[in-house]
Amino acid sequence: MCIAPPLPRCRPGPADAWAQERAADRDHEFSEGPRQSSALPRGLYRGDRSADRARAGEIILDTLRSIAGVWKDVRDLETEADRLAMAADGLDGRRIRKEIFAAAASDIETAKNLNKLAVAQIEAAYRHAVKTQKEMGR
Repeated sequence: MCIAPPLPRCRPGPADAWAQERAADRDHEFSEGPRQSSALPRGLYRGDRSADRARAGEIILDTLRSIAGVWKDVRDLETEADRLAMAADGLDGRRIRKEIFAAAASDIETAKNLNKLAVAQIEAAYRHAVKTQKEMGR
């Protein structure tokens, strides 16, 4: 008869730690009420529209420069960052970046070759996003 050695006891792994954290969070919520969100409101607007447009322009420039690392002709769009920032008025940083890629995907030829990306496509994507955001009441 062969007797196998006993199996070692399992230690709590990452999944167990995660479950314990979630349980602690749940206990906290029930004992002290719901947590107040410290997140800032959506959009860049904080009272100074010129500063918000400058931040939006920086986000647009950063995104276009990243794309221009592969598709060199996109570098030409960087001169229109201020114009694009005005069109993106009211959008948050994530949405500003996302709409540049939505504009790139809006046309099959542009999606195949981002060197064909035009300022008008990005502006149209921003206008659509702002309109949608207003309709949703955000």
